[in-house]
Amino acid sequence: MRSLVGTPAYQRSHRARYKIEALFAELKQRMCLERVRLRRLWNVAEQFQLAATAQNIKRLVRFLIQKPPTPQLKVCQEERNEGTKMQKNLPVAS
Repeated sequence: MRSLVGTPAYQRSHRARYKIEALFAELKQRMCLERVRLRRLWNVAEQFQLAATAQNIKRLVRFLIQKPPTPQLKVCQEERNEGTKMQKNLPVAS
Protein backbone atom coordinates (compact mmCIF):
# COMPACT_ATOMS: atom_id res chain seq x y z
CA MET A 1 0.00 0.00 0.00
CA ARG A 2 2.75 2.45 0.86
CA SER A 3 4.36 1.92 -2.54
CA LEU A 4 1.17 3.18 -4.23
CA VAL A 5 1.00 6.47 -2.31
CA GLY A 6 3.20 8.48 -4.66
CA THR A 7 1.66 7.34 -7.93
CA PRO A 8 -0.61 9.58 -10.04
CA ALA A 9 -3.37 6.95 -10.01
CA TYR A 10 -3.39 7.03 -6.21
CA GLN A 11 -3.58 10.83 -6.21
CA ARG A 12 -6.60 10.75 -8.57
CA SER A 13 -8.40 8.14 -6.50
CA HIS A 14 -7.60 10.03 -3.29
CA ARG A 15 -9.15 13.24 -4.71
CA ALA A 16 -12.22 11.32 -5.86
CA ARG A 17 -12.64 9.65 -2.46
CA TYR A 18 -12.27 13.03 -0.72
CA LYS A 19 -15.09 14.53 -2.80
CA ILE A 20 -17.39 11.58 -2.18
CA GLU A 21 -16.65 11.52 1.55
CA ALA A 22 -17.44 15.25 1.71
CA LEU A 23 -20.84 14.59 0.15
CA PHE A 24 -21.59 11.81 2.63
CA ALA A 25 -20.46 14.04 5.50
CA GLU A 26 -22.88 16.73 4.34
CA LEU A 27 -25.67 14.16 4.19
CA LYS A 28 -24.92 13.02 7.72
CA GLN A 29 -24.40 16.43 9.34
CA ARG A 30 -26.71 18.81 7.53
CA MET A 31 -29.40 16.51 6.18
CA CYS A 32 -29.79 14.53 9.44
CA LEU A 33 -29.01 11.17 7.90
CA GLU A 34 -27.01 9.86 10.85
CA ARG A 35 -29.79 7.44 11.72
CA VAL A 36 -32.46 6.01 9.51
CA ARG A 37 -35.98 6.57 10.70
CA LEU A 38 -37.54 3.40 9.31
CA ARG A 39 -36.26 -0.16 9.24
CA ARG A 40 -36.07 -2.55 6.30
CA LEU A 41 -33.76 -2.19 3.36
CA TRP A 42 -36.23 -0.60 0.95
CA ASN A 43 -37.17 2.07 3.54
CA VAL A 44 -33.51 2.89 4.13
CA ALA A 45 -32.87 3.06 0.38
CA GLU A 46 -35.86 5.35 -0.10
CA GLN A 47 -34.75 7.68 2.70
CA PHE A 48 -31.22 7.84 1.32
CA GLN A 49 -32.47 8.52 -2.21
CA LEU A 50 -34.71 11.35 -1.00
CA ALA A 51 -31.83 12.90 0.97
CA ALA A 52 -29.47 12.57 -1.99
CA THR A 53 -32.09 14.14 -4.28
CA ALA A 54 -32.50 17.07 -1.90
CA GLN A 55 -28.72 17.48 -1.77
CA ASN A 56 -28.49 17.47 -5.57
CA ILE A 57 -31.28 20.06 -5.83
CA LYS A 58 -29.43 22.29 -3.38
CA ARG A 59 -26.24 21.96 -5.45
CA LEU A 60 -28.16 22.65 -8.66
CA VAL A 61 -29.69 25.83 -7.22
CA ARG A 62 -26.25 26.99 -6.08
CA PHE A 63 -24.93 26.34 -9.59
CA LEU A 64 -27.81 28.17 -11.32
CA ILE A 65 -27.53 31.23 -9.05
CA GLN A 66 -23.94 31.85 -10.09
CA LYS A 67 -23.53 34.81 -12.39
CA PRO A 68 -22.01 34.01 -15.77
CA PRO A 69 -18.58 35.52 -16.35
CA THR A 70 -18.85 38.97 -17.83
CA PRO A 71 -17.13 39.47 -21.18
CA GLN A 72 -16.18 43.06 -20.28
CA LEU A 73 -12.45 42.41 -20.46
CA LYS A 74 -12.76 41.05 -23.97
CA VAL A 75 -14.82 44.07 -25.06
CA CYS A 76 -12.30 46.46 -23.52
CA GLN A 77 -9.44 44.71 -25.28
CA GLU A 78 -11.28 44.85 -28.61
CA GLU A 79 -12.00 48.56 -28.13
CA ARG A 80 -8.36 49.14 -27.24
CA ASN A 81 -7.25 47.28 -30.38
CA GLU A 82 -9.67 49.28 -32.52
CA GLY A 83 -8.39 52.49 -30.96
CA THR A 84 -4.80 51.65 -31.89
CA LYS A 85 -5.94 50.81 -35.43
CA MET A 86 -7.61 54.20 -35.69
CA GLN A 87 -4.48 55.92 -34.44
CA LYS A 88 -2.41 54.18 -37.09
CA ASN A 89 -4.80 55.33 -39.84
CA LEU A 90 -4.71 59.00 -38.79
CA PRO A 91 -3.18 61.32 -41.37
CA VAL A 92 0.23 62.60 -40.42
CA ALA A 93 0.41 66.37 -40.07
CA SER A 94 3.25 67.86 -42.07
